Amino acid sequence: MPTKKAETGPKFFWFITFPIGAIVYWVTSTFSAPGSVPTLPPDTLYSPSPIVAASGTPDPCAVQGQSSNLERCPLNLYKIAGADYTLCICNGADFSGADLTGTKLETAMLAEANFEGSKMAGVNLYGAVGGYAKFLGANLARTNFASSIFNFAIFDGANMGNADLTAGSFMFATFLKTDLSGANFLRANLSYADLSGANLTGANLRYADITGAKLDGTVLTGATMPDGTIHE
Repeated sequence: MPTKKAETGPKFFWFITFPIGAIVYWVTSTFSAPGSVPTLPPDTLYSPSPIVAASGTPDPCAVQGQSSNLERCPLNLYKIAGADYTLCICNGADFSGADLTGTKLETAMLAEANFEGSKMAGVNLYGAVGGYAKFLGANLARTNFASSIFNFAIFDGANMGNADLTAGSFMFATFLKTDLSGANFLRANLSYADLSGANLTGANLRYADITGAKLDGTVLTGATMPDGTIHE
């Protein structure tokens, strides 16, 4: 008597492929489905570059807000005028050539940050800490450096007319040929700073510490010296 052939082919194939297909679907739906890539809320992005924004992935350097970590970010590639970087960690960040008009940098961490050639007139850096930061040729007119710490920073060739450096620390900083006319250094620490060729016409150095400071060729006409006398 002929026996019925076992129908193992299709059922066996279904038994093997179903769990594999389920696994593949779970993996692709979990990791590759549209919208699965995390994105930052629109209001946290601050003028990201089109190339980065088009990729759909978060750009940590495009985050704008207080206490953000922007260490070593090339912030000169973004439109950051008016941004709020209060308490931000911007150590080693590149601001060179950037327009920082209206930008807030109070109490920011700016060690080794590069501000060369940047536009910073009137910017508030109150209480900021920026050892070894570079401000070569930057526009720092009327900028607020009060109570800040910029030891070993480089301000060579910068425009710091009428800047407020009250009670700030600028030990070993260089101000070669810097315009410091009308600047306020009241109680500032300028010990061992190099102010060679700088213009301090009408500046206020009352109670400032200028121990070991270099003043070769420095213009001090009308400046108030640490002891309160007016330099002729």
